Amino acid sequence: MDQCLATLVEPYRRRALRVRGVEIWRSNRNERLSYDALNRRSDSLARGLARIGVVKGVRVAVSLGNNIEYATATYALFKLGAILVPLNPAFNTAQVVAALTHLDASHLIISTETNLPRKSPRRNEALLRDILPGIESSKLESELVPSLKEVVVVDNSSGRVGISAWKAIRKYQQVLMDGESETVLPSQTLCPDDVINIQFTSGTTSMPKAACLTHASILNNGNSIGDRMLLTPQDIVCCPPPLFHCFGCILGYMATATHGSSIVFPAEAFDAAATLKAVQEEKCTALYGVPTMFVAELELLQNGTISPEGFQSLRTGIAAGSSIPAELMRKLHRVLNLTELSG
Repeated sequence: MDQCLATLVEPYRRRALRVRGVEIWRSNRNERLSYDALNRRSDSLARGLARIGVVKGVRVAVSLGNNIEYATATYALFKLGAILVPLNPAFNTAQVVAALTHLDASHLIISTETNLPRKSPRRNEALLRDILPGIESSKLESELVPSLKEVVVVDNSSGRVGISAWKAIRKYQQVLMDGESETVLPSQTLCPDDVINIQFTSGTTSMPKAACLTHASILNNGNSIGDRMLLTPQDIVCCPPPLFHCFGCILGYMATATHGSSIVFPAEAFDAAATLKAVQEEKCTALYGVPTMFVAELELLQNGTISPEGFQSLRTGIAAGSSIPAELMRKLHRVLNLTELSG
């Protein structure tokens, strides 16, 4: 196998050195990072996470929306050889506990609020208190999840959720800053066949199963998708599908990372208007979605909520998740210029 497609870490570092001036990661908060900046930030986070016990092989659950923190955490964990366990941020306490205990997860990265499509944000304070009844004490203990050693909280609530008294948890920004004070990333021996991602299946036909993905499988899958879409460093991919799902994390930022393309996260959770505006403002060349997402976007264009102008830059994308009706595909070709759309 080509060494460039062996593990996710070294090819990414080489990409960062080659295109350090290109803005790659864009989020709904208008924060922009180049490959080089994301590489350095994920190094800092990796060092900070290593200080709180994240080492090769440990399972780290991540319950976040589509944001820069998620992208940074993903590469930080991959660099440490830890195993990323993406959780649907809409999970309730029972679902989070079931996932954590099933995999003996030792660390959890979670946001103070969960943004949901077409709903007000859900505060995660009750969920965290269920898992950590003594969240205001200085020692982290969880009877529901005995394997849990550390919880890192991303404060995305704009002050709506007070976390200053939560002494049992770590603040994401502090973990990041702690890593910035060091210069050496803990050395890890990474192999192509190392499991670095455990994805829970949807459970449509039975109970969700934990599917193990390796460096090689993720990287080569993303590379193949990018090849199929003819992605280049000039492409800008708008990615509203969630990063906790393979659609977002592999077809999204693995396909773009292997080809040096930009990626845009319009919002932490799907928002049809934000998605269309992101395409217009960033002049995106690709758009991802499932049929219901595309239907919602087309409705906003049809009723005049969003101007039909500004989509001429689009050429390609992916429509997946369920079968695509022929009429919907024709509308996507005609209205959004997605003439090279893959289904």
